[in-house]
Amino acid sequence: HDYQRDPCACSENFTECAQVNGNISDLDYFYMPDVSWFKEHSELGLEIIALDLNHYMMGWDQSRNDGQQFFEDCQYTACEERCKENARKRTDQAFQLYYKRAAESKAKNLVVFSHYPTDYFKTRPDFLNRLKDNSRHHILYLGGHRHSTDKTSTVPISPNDNWLVGGGGGWSCDGSNQGFVVGEIRVDHKLTSYAVTFPEEECCLPPPPSPWNGSCGWLGKDNCLNDDPTACHCRELNPNGPCTPCPKSHKRSEVPVSPVSPVPPVPPVTPESPASPVSLEWKGGQDCAWLARDNCVNTDATACRCRELNPLGSCAPCTDTQQRGW
Repeated sequence: HDYQRDPCACSENFTECAQVNGNISDLDYFYMPDVSWFKEHSELGLEIIALDLNHYMMGWDQSRNDGQQFFEDCQYTACEERCKENARKRTDQAFQLYYKRAAESKAKNLVVFSHYPTDYFKTRPDFLNRLKDNSRHHILYLGGHRHSTDKTSTVPISPNDNWLVGGGGGWSCDGSNQGFVVGEIRVDHKLTSYAVTFPEEECCLPPPPSPWNGSCGWLGKDNCLNDDPTACHCRELNPNGPCTPCPKSHKRSEVPVSPVSPVPPVPPVTPESPASPVSLEWKGGQDCAWLARDNCVNTDATACRCRELNPLGSCAPCTDTQQRGW
């Protein structure tokens, strides 16, 4: 779901998605021929069905109805509304793919997975009910997003089976159940699954003490975009944070132009009058156009390459990425 700078967010063409790879022989990458797809394994009595259900990223919020669902990560893209619409369409197509394969597949078992666990789909009882239907197949549903390995925090789909498989330490731990799930297929194609877990202390390091007042540990990565009550309260409690208080929060290193003050004209770029860093034409073209808003947080390959190509950008290279203070 981390689309942030993936071309997939703003394009309806799935082939532009960074992780799409339709060459099953290319073992340098995961096989993912589309954002939603299926593959039959008749030798195992099995069909795999992968679903892009990012439209339900806010499904954790039980107060929302189905019309209030949206792909939250679109706020970090360059095309928020188009991104949300793309996610909605892809989710609709994913549901239709699942319904079609559940009706047509001759496999004894369906292994269905998406990024989200079953409890994110309480506003789609039609989908949950189809996952429960074992009249044609045994269904094993796998979802992640929440960092735990269990089947107690999800919505049951019995007589079929489901697991939350987001546990393994790393970014965070949402509980003590950390590990992975094993699936076994017998000679008669009977599919069973079970969890292998580890002591919590082996996967989950205790969090370091937060320098921020309140429950505001995220402030270190504050990009000043959100202005919800939680964000505003945390900025108010932490006047030394990276962003100014609400409303109209901005980076403390940025001085906003007063709407009543005249803005001096920008001098033309000449060899004798070099442009300011904030008005650079970035090397790397559209792939690096976001550098003008770089908050120095991301360190993926694209971010590091753009900073390397543009040494006058607002952030230092990835070996020492920090705000330059312009």
